[in-house]
Amino acid sequence: MTETVRMCDLRFDSSLFENYLTGTVLDRLLCSYSGLPKGVNYMVIGDPGVGKTTIILDMLANIQQRQPELRILFVSAEMNEIDLAIYVQRFPKFGNLDILFIESQIDEDTHNWETLTAILERGWDIVALDENHYRIGNAIVKLTPDMVGNIDRYFGILPKQSKMAQDSFGGNGVANLRNFFAQAGKKDKERIILVGDTNSRQITRVLQTSHHIIPPESFFDFAEMFMDDNRFEPESVEYNNGSQVSILMKSLNPEYMEIAPNDEIVDNGIWLRWNPTEIAFGNYYVRLVCTNGSTQTTQSRLLRTNTLEDQATLKRMLSIGSGHPQLKQNRDKMLENAKAALNTKASLRELGLGSKLLQRSGMEEQDAAQLIPYQENIDRYERAGLSVGAYEQSLTVSNMSVWQLFNILTAFATHNQLWPAHDTRRSELMAQSVELLNQKRDIRTYQNIYG
Repeated sequence: MTETVRMCDLRFDSSLFENYLTGTVLDRLLCSYSGLPKGVNYMVIGDPGVGKTTIILDMLANIQQRQPELRILFVSAEMNEIDLAIYVQRFPKFGNLDILFIESQIDEDTHNWETLTAILERGWDIVALDENHYRIGNAIVKLTPDMVGNIDRYFGILPKQSKMAQDSFGGNGVANLRNFFAQAGKKDKERIILVGDTNSRQITRVLQTSHHIIPPESFFDFAEMFMDDNRFEPESVEYNNGSQVSILMKSLNPEYMEIAPNDEIVDNGIWLRWNPTEIAFGNYYVRLVCTNGSTQTTQSRLLRTNTLEDQATLKRMLSIGSGHPQLKQNRDKMLENAKAALNTKASLRELGLGSKLLQRSGMEEQDAAQLIPYQENIDRYERAGLSVGAYEQSLTVSNMSVWQLFNILTAFATHNQLWPAHDTRRSELMAQSVELLNQKRDIRTYQNIYG
């Protein structure tokens, strides 16, 4: 624009300001002068199941009934024909709408951006979308709210900032805010890796890296090389949302060590874990508890690298076979701490840490209290007239040994029904339990009402 204008000199086609009417109370909500304005974007926000899609379809159907000459399109990114048939049974007027089902087929051509673009270019008066979907290359994918939040945090955008932009300026305001932060933060030197689920076509994880992506083929080649060089064989392969792969390898010459009667450890296990930004390497033990027939796998990380160009770290990984001193050192430390834990009472502080680990893993507070009676111990000391504040808890003995506490945590990690069998949260909780076992014990001058 090179010249100024006066609005009184401008002339517009009056049809531009003729709103689309639903004939319902919704007209007064959409616009101060009633109806759905032309050339305006609206976003319907609400929790799952509150009726967002029903409201949108009802609005479109009502407008179509009043103005049947309008071209109205509903794009469904989350439902298929069978799903929407249930809506039509309850609201027959929905059956007259033009609908594009993005999820109607799961094959190589699904989510083709050119197909969607070609349909939109046919010319529509009103287009409604039932889900956020984005273009990545030539594919259309959906981002869950959690993934959108993760990307925002990568750019440095706080949730309250995103909400403020949304409330004030709508979707365009949020997009402009993201663009500003992306430019100001100079994030072009780093990469975001979006990991998607092939079945749901949703982005399930966001990874950040300043290095090149590590191909999964290179990871499996490295694992095969390690097993050939060090006489190991694969025991299991675990996948997590397509973004992480873990391989557990057992030695062809395992060693057995007894911790306590009917409680022993099989040594010499190695694990390798891959995601697009990292290869991690460590050892594991399989604990055999003969009294209850359970087995528990405990992992410790030794090395990791973010690039295949780190030849020194990769060579160190290849050199750590079953007889490596570092593995022996880890094993001896585990045995020493396990035997000490058998004869050492846990402090109230340690009991509290164990309780928090269970709750962070998804257990309800009252259920965690049944397994680890942290608050019950505190109450008993207070009834005895003894102070058990934050400082005193590390000086106060509980009614449970460290070994009992460790067993409760590891049993939940291996046997809980909340997670799938090969969920990586099991190994994460197991690792946290080992960290608690390996901590320096709170063995000081205890207050003790247990004798």
